[in-house]
Amino acid sequence: MTRPRARSTPRWLRRKDDRPAELTAAALQLFVERGYSATRLDDVAARANVSKGTLYLYFRNKEELFQAVVRKGLVETIEMGEALVAEFRGGTPELIVLLIRGWWDALVKSPFSGIPKLVIGESGNFPELARFYFEEVIQRGSRLMESVLRRGIEAGELQPFDPHYLTRVAIAPVVMAALWRHSFGPLELKSVAEPAYLETHLTALLQASRSTPGSSNAPRWRLPPPSEMSHPPRRPMTSLAWNAGVRAGALALTAVLVLAACGKETGRPEEVHPVRVTQAAVTDQRLHASYSGDVRPRYETELGFRVAGKILAREVEVGSAVKTGEVLARLDSQDLELNILSARSQLEAARSDYQQARGDLERYRNLLRKGFISRAEFDRRDNLYRVAKAKFAQAEAQLGVAQNQGTYATLRADADGVITAILAEAGQVVAAGQTVMRMARGEEREVMISVPENRLDELRAANDIRVTLWADPSVTYKGQVREVSPGADSVTRTYAAKVTILDADPRVQLGMTATVLLGSVRPAPAIELPLAALYRKDGDPAVWVVESGTATVRLVPVRLGEYHENTFTVLDGLKAGDLVVTAGVHKLLPGQKVKVPPQSQP
Repeated sequence: MTRPRARSTPRWLRRKDDRPAELTAAALQLFVERGYSATRLDDVAARANVSKGTLYLYFRNKEELFQAVVRKGLVETIEMGEALVAEFRGGTPELIVLLIRGWWDALVKSPFSGIPKLVIGESGNFPELARFYFEEVIQRGSRLMESVLRRGIEAGELQPFDPHYLTRVAIAPVVMAALWRHSFGPLELKSVAEPAYLETHLTALLQASRSTPGSSNAPRWRLPPPSEMSHPPRRPMTSLAWNAGVRAGALALTAVLVLAACGKETGRPEEVHPVRVTQAAVTDQRLHASYSGDVRPRYETELGFRVAGKILAREVEVGSAVKTGEVLARLDSQDLELNILSARSQLEAARSDYQQARGDLERYRNLLRKGFISRAEFDRRDNLYRVAKAKFAQAEAQLGVAQNQGTYATLRADADGVITAILAEAGQVVAAGQTVMRMARGEEREVMISVPENRLDELRAANDIRVTLWADPSVTYKGQVREVSPGADSVTRTYAAKVTILDADPRVQLGMTATVLLGSVRPAPAIELPLAALYRKDGDPAVWVVESGTATVRLVPVRLGEYHENTFTVLDGLKAGDLVVTAGVHKLLPGQKVKVPPQSQP
């Protein structure tokens, strides 16, 4: 019996908080499948089953999305590894086995195994990605593994090898297996991603590190299975929590070997680090926001015939410019002409009855005057006259209606404009009032944009609105907010707004991509710094400030304003004259002494 296919949760039932995780999961799949340069944000949105506009609510560009993919799993996994090392009370060899086995299980068979190859292949074209990866992941991962090895050396459990190089030797099989899977895996060669390969490596590594040089009687170390380990960690490496974290970020440790050539030999950290600084200066900046949209008509009319019938001919195409009164389409008018002929005949009959009744009434009036008929008989004749007169008026009106309907067989433009859609073709039978085409009037042009809820007040208060076209960014038009939707879209959770282009010219064509720039009501004081100065602690923005008296650094939380191409603005947290570190921010610790080169001093 065939098992029924599980249905995915509909998009409108998913929680809003789940969307970033869905987007990063989709991005990871595409990054591994296609590489960084070939992955488009449109494809990521489609893979996550959301609109592109929704993606931009969480990530401004592809680089930020890639960083989110790395941060979400890697930083959490490094923290879990640090917690494991802090809690572990057994021997160092057992701790090394637990860590490496966990990384092997989490990385080699997970989608993240493709990230090392991606970084190696793309680092030449995107050095900023390699720099981010090195600063955010590799250094912290190096410290974690080196701390474990240094702990074993200081306790006398391991030989005094250089922990910097021993770290790379320990991680080598995991990296080799990950690269092999995405390089030679499709060739179906004998894989190195086999348990025997890992166990052989661990046995050789720990036997060599535990043996005493020059002593033939040194005890040989046996690699124990997990069940025989005397001091398992409180949070086992095989638990769901550890596997979920490591599977998303085991790359943090494996990349130590992959990109080790990108950095210098760390060894023991230097007490004084050279840094580059800039002096904070407060300037009045006119903050603005930009929104993308498309050009639409202010008025778009749905056109249709006022009578039912079969379309005989269509005279226009999509994109045709039409003038007032121009013929757009025609119906088969044979039935309408017959209706006019029938109404005209009824009118003639009613006219004859009316004239007959009027003559009879005059004759009966004379007879009544002479006393030959009664008053009742005269009143009956007078009533017949009134009925004939009413029927005659009714027949005249019906003829007018039939003649009007005859003109309705021809569909004409009621204003100048452009045909934007054709919904019916010749030969099709349409009902009265059914839309057969749409026409955009040429009076006004406007841009439809989507605005997040936290920027609505800024939109309403903006007094300097400019509109540019993607086709010709050198030309700027004046804009004015005409309408803001009272409710948010159920999918994107943004508000639709319409901005009228006040001075539109013929270059502004319907459907063009436009950018709406909103100027602030008044200039705001802010400090502009290079992007390299930005540091994040627990997801919150901060910068490193050098204390001039002690030459030490402290981490200062800041409130950010706008991002620019190479800079960002700080609205609160700094004051004029502060020395802000702009290079080497990921190598610093609070209270650490630094050295400011003379060329970077303000």
